[in-house]
Amino acid sequence: IDGNLSISGASKLRYSTMSLEERVWIITNGRNTMTGFNGKLSEAEIRQLAEFTLQLAEHTYNAR
Repeated sequence: IDGNLSISGASKLRYSTMSLEERVWIITNGRNTMTGFNGKLSEAEIRQLAEFTLQLAEHTYNAR
């Protein structure tokens, strides 16, 4: 819910400095143990998900 689960060694999304395009690429193609969502989600859905993860980081930054 807040991007801090860190399953399988994943970075905490709230503190990630990845760009939107990097997030889109990882969600699309996967990385390490994460499976990509290409073919499971539309390009628009993948972009919306990446934008949501950026909001987690913005919320953390604004809360400081």
